[in-house]
Amino acid sequence: LGDRLAVAVDEASQGEDLNGDGDEADRIVHLLDHAQQTATNLGFDASALNAVGGRLVALRSESESGNDWNSDGDQLDLVFFVWDPVSGVLSNTRVATDGVISGSNDSSFLFVVPEVEDRGDRNGDGDTDDRVYALYEFARPLTIGLGLAAGSGAGVTQDGAAIFLVSEFAQGRDLNRDGDQVDGILHVRR
Repeated sequence: LGDRLAVAVDEASQGEDLNGDGDEADRIVHLLDHAQQTATNLGFDASALNAVGGRLVALRSESESGNDWNSDGDQLDLVFFVWDPVSGVLSNTRVATDGVISGSNDSSFLFVVPEVEDRGDRNGDGDTDDRVYALYEFARPLTIGLGLAAGSGAGVTQDGAAIFLVSEFAQGRDLNRDGDQVDGILHVRR
């Protein structure tokens, strides 16, 4: 985030309740500014952090915080949040994920959603055991389900095109019409 580094500080190691929830069991996000020699407590927990497009994408655990952030009736998921350093606002994407950002640029990031997490068939193959691609756009803010099973590679170009491999087997279809379902097929979404 520019000249600043985001880190998750372990409260137990610090010996202090850094977010005011009455325990020392969380990892609280801080921004470290080497030039100013400051550490700013942002006041929220995260199990993983990624700097994407000048923003901080934080992976937060429902079970560790005692919240149901994606409103699916449990507290078992990992959910992406986006923190904007300009406004200081932390936004909930409401999407359960396995925490892997597959690619990003200044305006969006591509990630994988396990169907089992939200109990839905996101790619239309009749089951709920796949990992499928989704794209989060900062400007709207909006999560777009791409309806395609995750393959072994993905990325986002600087001009906003999401490029990814789709697993024919997980998709349940012969996407390149070669008579089998064993290939990874390249897709581009602009």
